[in-house]
Amino acid sequence: METRKNHILVTGASGNIGSKVAEALLDLDCNVIVNGRAKEKLKPFQDRAKVVAGDLEDEDVLHELL
Repeated sequence: METRKNHILVTGASGNIGSKVAEALLDLDCNVIVNGRAKEKLKPFQDRAKVVAGDLEDEDVLHELL
């Protein structure tokens, strides 16, 4: 039986709650995309998740998330 990994976008990952949610999902072996406006605070995720820094109101950021 083939299992599929979940793909999950965590917005606000540069904040306290968002970063904890992202860490928990990564520990569950999910494919995680993290987003937040504070690029420096997203660095701890760069080896385990796709990191897309920036504001979701920015059209370029939205395109990068897709």
